[in-house]
Amino acid sequence: MKRVPRHSERVSSLLFCLVFATAWGGARGQSLTDAKPAALAPGKKRVSVADCIQMVTLADPYYAVGGSSRGLVAEFSPDGTRFVVTVKKGNLQNNTNEYSVLLWNTGEVYRSPKAKLLLTLASSSNRPAIQQLAWIDSHRLSFLGERPGQLQQLYLFDLTTSRLQRLTRHPTSLLSYGWSAGGSRIAFAAVKPRGSLINDNARRRGIRVSSQSLSDLIAGYIPSRDQEADSELFDMKIGDTRVVRVETRWKFLHTDYHNELAISPNGRYMIVPTEAPSIPDSWSAYEDPFFRAAVRRRVTGSSTGIFRYTLFDLDNGISQTLLDAPIGLGFGGSEVFWAPDSRSVVVAGVWLPLDVADPEEKESRQSKKYVAEIKIPSRTIVEITTEDLRLVQWDSGTDLLKFERGRINSITGRNPAPEVYYRRKGDGWERAEPPRAAGGGLAVALEEGLHTPPRIVVVSRKSNQKSLLLDLNPGFSDLSLGRVEEVKWKASDGHEVNGGLYFPPDYIKGAKYPLVIQTHGFNATRFWIDGPYDSTAFAAQPLASRGFLVLQADESFEGIGTPVEVLRETSAIEGAIDHLEQLDLIDRTRVGLIGFSRTGLFVKYALTHSSYRFGAASVADGTEADYFPYIAFYNSWGGVAEMETLNVDPPFGRGLLSWLERSPGFNLNNVQTPFLAQALGPNSLLLGWEWFIGLSRLGKPVEMIYLPDASHLIVKPWERQTSLELNVDWFCFWLKGEEDSDPAKAEQYARWSKLRELQGSSARADESSR
Repeated sequence: MKRVPRHSERVSSLLFCLVFATAWGGARGQSLTDAKPAALAPGKKRVSVADCIQMVTLADPYYAVGGSSRGLVAEFSPDGTRFVVTVKKGNLQNNTNEYSVLLWNTGEVYRSPKAKLLLTLASSSNRPAIQQLAWIDSHRLSFLGERPGQLQQLYLFDLTTSRLQRLTRHPTSLLSYGWSAGGSRIAFAAVKPRGSLINDNARRRGIRVSSQSLSDLIAGYIPSRDQEADSELFDMKIGDTRVVRVETRWKFLHTDYHNELAISPNGRYMIVPTEAPSIPDSWSAYEDPFFRAAVRRRVTGSSTGIFRYTLFDLDNGISQTLLDAPIGLGFGGSEVFWAPDSRSVVVAGVWLPLDVADPEEKESRQSKKYVAEIKIPSRTIVEITTEDLRLVQWDSGTDLLKFERGRINSITGRNPAPEVYYRRKGDGWERAEPPRAAGGGLAVALEEGLHTPPRIVVVSRKSNQKSLLLDLNPGFSDLSLGRVEEVKWKASDGHEVNGGLYFPPDYIKGAKYPLVIQTHGFNATRFWIDGPYDSTAFAAQPLASRGFLVLQADESFEGIGTPVEVLRETSAIEGAIDHLEQLDLIDRTRVGLIGFSRTGLFVKYALTHSSYRFGAASVADGTEADYFPYIAFYNSWGGVAEMETLNVDPPFGRGLLSWLERSPGFNLNNVQTPFLAQALGPNSLLLGWEWFIGLSRLGKPVEMIYLPDASHLIVKPWERQTSLELNVDWFCFWLKGEEDSDPAKAEQYARWSKLRELQGSSARADESSR
């Protein structure tokens, strides 16, 4: 079963490539009102939000949030004779996401590359309709799947008979699963059933509040939101109707980006990342900025958010820590593979325990992550290398460990990632030559670029012959896509920033355009019609088609979780405006900002602390450093503690003075920008509440839209359409004075017209108070 690194949006800067400066010459800029728009090419149409949602893409969720497609495009059968690819698209009519599995015969890809459609499933939830697809043998596929209105369960598809078989009937949705070799044993993780907080005892004696979230207490129950809920582990044997719960004292890690349950080939053991119940003082010695930031965010009594590997003996019901050390965080990730004989595992991207006597060895373990073999069940550690390698495979036929060199490169696709091999030598390991088969065979890849919509190709490793297998979006040839240029600029504090600049398809050289800055990363190797993160809030090409320049800005995360971070990212926004004005491309009086998740904090800080003025802003489910979220979530969400380091101290006593200076929520009086908040789910509503109420009380233009069932990364087509169209309409209204003619939006524009009147009154009041 394939393994890819875990995702953490806090470190998404690792996803994106270094880019080169691009400059444009030309005459001094003129306003758009003085220039006649260029005509679109005959037969072309402008890009719409619907085009973004209905775009066919690779279905892998890790790729969807910005990760490289390397190694994720195709799943080859064990005998290598065929392979499958899973793709997805949104269906706006039904509000579903459709997933399809396509099959090719390896020997026919250069003669008859047409795919065979094996199956299509659609989901109406926030879950994929097909995920974690893997070959059980050369004629059977397993995956987690669902249909509209159904729970997600484990399925088996037989290619010989075309039979789709449902293997589990669990009362809640499955989150991940693992097979033993030969498919005789299955372990799976499932959502813990929703728990009610209101019962007879609670009505009589009350509820003791501890680590429950405020939103759950208000609702009266703990919802079974798949992406947030606690999970349970289960074990079952094929042919046995019994499903056994695997008892564990720890919360275990689940992400949508890879399968976390690693079962030994003999079916006896399973390795799972579980949360460390507390952070030992010795772990603070690990010299990794992201790990240290995570440690700073911990709150006594709440979850730590730091994980380590746990070994489960499924036959005896015993569990023990595999390594007394944390696993790699975020996009750096970690991988684990079992030896073919089940007597050891190899883990990559992990720290090793610091309980060693040799000072040099201890210093190395503090500063480096390792690839190591762990003997089972003794848990003896055999160090393999400290090279930055991503573990790809433990080949049972050759007993070779296969890696890709450069964990970051292998994720970003920044440079080719050469394969590296290790072979066992005595009690240790040594570098080995690639097996003969490694130079031959086929590589299935996703070919895309700034101006190239994704298409699936097959390449011969021996002859480099390339053949097109599938153009995922042939209809895009009818779209008038704005060109995208890589840019590099100096932030106002002097550091260098990268990004991608989207031009209107009818761009006029010399005209000055309104600018919308989209935050949260840029990847020059990707075709992003909308923006990163698959995409919540971002609508790059639809905005460009409406006459905007759109800058997709990268971020560095230097000084993450400290005041340095927000200062650097605010200066990056300021520097972008200065740079594009110097190139006579923009009208700096008409600049808008879009923040999402982590970068919502940067946008809010810029609105309250920068001397630059912005024409409009929008934030979707943003990270906060404000007082109300701190108070509301301190007991239930460890990440809230980061607000103390962002604002230097806790907000009590003298520490409150620092909050009054730094926290955006305490500086709402400085906001002169119409502000749109998109709240995605109950917790997001509470996180954004301070800004909505504060700006409303101050008589400043603010709009909040609440999508109660939306996930952090919006999935459902109707919710995505709302998020993207809201932003397009918002910036057109405030930066260009334009309104959509759709009668269904008349009430929206009536509200916004009143906000515009309020904006004028607020601006006059601010001016008179100076």
